[in-house]
Amino acid sequence: MKVTLFLCEWFDTTFGVGTRIYKPGVVEVCASRVYEKYDPFVLTTQVDQVCFLPYPSVKRRSEEWLVVVKVYPRGILEEIITQRAAMQEDNDEL
Repeated sequence: MKVTLFLCEWFDTTFGVGTRIYKPGVVEVCASRVYEKYDPFVLTTQVDQVCFLPYPSVKRRSEEWLVVVKVYPRGILEEIITQRAAMQEDNDEL
């Protein structure tokens, strides 16, 4: 048996302080608010893969907000697209 562990940093997820959510579903985290309480190791089954993207800016801000984007592992997105296409009904009455 093999166990895969990831070393990670936790962000403060207190709504309004360390996390912001906008209507279209955009989630942001404050990069300067790191949460030290939890264990730094997680199992692969406990997490989702995400990417943190900074906003482009010319001047440096005191609090840097990062946009959280969920990333699908390679090969998974193609499976999701083919499953959705197979579920669509064909309309031959045109």
